[in-house]
Formats: sequence, structure tokens, C-alpha cells
Amino acid sequence: MNCYYSNLIEGHDTHPVDIERALRGDYSGDRNTRDLQLEARAHIDVQQWIDEGGLKARAVTADSIREIHRRFCASLPEDLLCVENRTSVCRLLQANYAPAM
Repeated sequence: MNCYYSNLIEGHDTHPVDIERALRGDYSGDRNTRDLQLEARAHIDVQQWIDEGGLKARAVTADSIREIHRRFCASLPEDLLCVENRTSVCRLLQANYAPAM
């Protein structure tokens, strides 16, 4: 369960049982738990897409990074698309940067 450890590093403690439930479409009635389940599911789905050859170029190209980010964010609940600090809240946007020249 790579997503368990990856999300834990980010401070998102999704229990492996909840991840397994999410993979079966069995989401919690608790909003916070459900959001973490959706995040884990998005992580797993994008990794599966990559593993099955979904990337058309190397993973380190700007286009690939944008596509991975787009796919991941498209499956996240709105609450996880916002980043907060002590003074502000910022909505996470799809990666949008100019390719290197």
C-alpha cells in the first residue's frame, strides 16, 4: 500500500482498512474519513494508470507531470484542493507552468 505511506508522510492518516473499503466503493459517512478515502483512491487510480502505460512520455516531462497532477486532482474532494496556513486559504490549481526552453 504505497498510498498509505505516501499519504501518511503528508499528514493524512488513512487506515489501510479504509483504503480497502474505498477500493470497493464503500466510503465512510464521516466527511474527513471519506475525503481521505477519496484521496487514497485517486492516488491508487493514477498509479495504476501509469503502471498500465498511460503516460505517453517519460514521467519527468512537463506534460507528463501536468497530466499526472490533473488526473489526481480531478478525483479529489474540494476540501483537499485547498491549502491552508495561519493567514490564508488557497485553492490548489491544476499544474500550469511553461515548459522549459
